[in-house]
Amino acid sequence: MKSNKIWLATGMVLVVIGCGRRGELPPKEITLQEAYRAERTGNSYRLQLPANGFHKIFQSDSTLVFDWGHPRIETADTLVELPVQGERTFFAIVSIAGDTTIVSERKIAVAGPANLRDIGGLKTDDGRTVRWGRFYRSDKLSELTDAQFGYFNALGIRKVIDLRMVDEIEAEPDHLPAGLEPLHLSIFDDQHAAAFAGVQEKITNGQLTVADAKRLLVEANAAFATIYAPKFKQVVRETMDADGPVLYHCTAGKDRTGFTTALILSILGVDRQTIMDEYLMTNYYTHESMTGSLDKANWGSMLKADLDPEVVIPLLIVDETYLQAAFDAIDREYGGMDEYLRNQIGITDSLKQVYRQRFTYGPNPQLSPVF
Repeated sequence: MKSNKIWLATGMVLVVIGCGRRGELPPKEITLQEAYRAERTGNSYRLQLPANGFHKIFQSDSTLVFDWGHPRIETADTLVELPVQGERTFFAIVSIAGDTTIVSERKIAVAGPANLRDIGGLKTDDGRTVRWGRFYRSDKLSELTDAQFGYFNALGIRKVIDLRMVDEIEAEPDHLPAGLEPLHLSIFDDQHAAAFAGVQEKITNGQLTVADAKRLLVEANAAFATIYAPKFKQVVRETMDADGPVLYHCTAGKDRTGFTTALILSILGVDRQTIMDEYLMTNYYTHESMTGSLDKANWGSMLKADLDPEVVIPLLIVDETYLQAAFDAIDREYGGMDEYLRNQIGITDSLKQVYRQRFTYGPNPQLSPVF
């Protein structure tokens, strides 16, 4: 059992042992609305389809190879359940108009990480789609079990980029399969680790207010876009230029990881509202783990009795104001995302087109069958 302490890392608070009163989390809500959705439960997938006529559904354990001559099923249903094929299953769904949409589970169903997910399948502003199975975001991987290594390896991930500080890594080192390329690119330095320690002390002493907690995350995200731009430049280039699938993560997989995701999706042409909707899905995917953290909080013994339990909530969740602070800083200081990517992250217009061609696909990713 862990000791009585709160570990703060860019807004992630892990509160352990005890029982007591707690604040209320935001409702568990799907913020990313998608016409086609796949959710995995055990050995089956539940597919959600739009009500616009027949669909042909092709099934594969790869996004690149489908047997286009043999659909798994043809249906006009809006909900379809199909079995898992291999470690992870992908579905190519062909509409009556001939457009093809590839889907799979967004949250990767491995034990341990609460926020490991694929950012593929998102639409871009020019009608293309981000490829599945190339970019994975996650929280800490210290609790990944040996039993999950087969599924994890099946994702094809060969590089894991850890955005955490040294102290975070030493406290909870990643537990990874052999053969992966771990890369430590800490966003924060020792100076800012000391600042976090000061915030931790305020929490422990019951001096942190709800407004303080929210301001901490707003200011952190604004700093991501400005002070830490050189750090994120390195992370983005290591991610985009890798030979194969990449996973990047911090402790909670929500702040440093969230801004990294926003940059990658912006490069690929995903609009800000969709980026924000994907960002807010952290609250949906981590709702149970956050509830568990709050249920274990012993406010009487660990902290000052007069600490408002609501103070912890802003540190656990993501909020639209957090990422918006980064967007606002980009617009205010650099003249918008395109200028920011070009001048601060080093993504020229020609390089952006290379990435979009490589990591997105059009309405017909393969020669789809004709109805």
